[in-house]
Amino acid sequence: PETVLRGLNHFLGKYHEDIGLTDVKTVSSTFHSRHDAAGRSYMYRIHLGSSLPSIFERAQVWHVSEPLDISAMQAACTYLVGDHDFSTFRALGCQANSPHRTLLNLQVLPCRGWPPFPELSSLSCFDPRSSDSLKPGTGGALQCNNGATKLSPNSYSCESDAPTSLVVIAEGRAFLYHQVRLIVGTLKAIGTGEISASDLPRLLEAKTPSVIPPMAPSTGLFLAYVHYNDRHFQEQIK
Repeated sequence: PETVLRGLNHFLGKYHEDIGLTDVKTVSSTFHSRHDAAGRSYMYRIHLGSSLPSIFERAQVWHVSEPLDISAMQAACTYLVGDHDFSTFRALGCQANSPHRTLLNLQVLPCRGWPPFPELSSLSCFDPRSSDSLKPGTGGALQCNNGATKLSPNSYSCESDAPTSLVVIAEGRAFLYHQVRLIVGTLKAIGTGEISASDLPRLLEAKTPSVIPPMAPSTGLFLAYVHYNDRHFQEQIK
């Protein structure tokens, strides 16, 4: 694996400088990178305020100049966590057989400075030591409908009362087409007061994306981590 890692990074460095590998694992012959995933962690980065993002960040954040009620956005997360028919947050062209998904973790994190990529170990509902298991319950954790636990949306906050950026974390076993971007667009509308958090049950019941605000742009969305069951990984051959 180490030889493969060095060789691929050498090739990518010459022809695809925006891509790099951090690790290589030996897996079973039946392994499928998408179908065998135990869970996925997405981050969505938002730059707040009237000042433009850095030229180095403009293609990697959503610039929202309107003032946002972050507490309302955090409160709205509790309506979406759990098992739901997410047809309202399913874009046209989705090929999933069912609109039912379990959203294990949804948090809105206010931060200072440019939107960071927070360390997931303290924020994720997945145990980094065992990708197939969820963390045990902690103080203030919220119980999902399927018994999984997640951190409270209010468990993380910036040191200042005037955050300059937000990071939205969404985690689940699987997601529908554009589900995260549609959720973030709706959270932003809740932050501006266009709709309220208490509207979410009605919007979920409508089962059509035509009732919610436009989805957030793609620029701020990142697939931060894909979690796999340890049984897929074989012992390294010395």
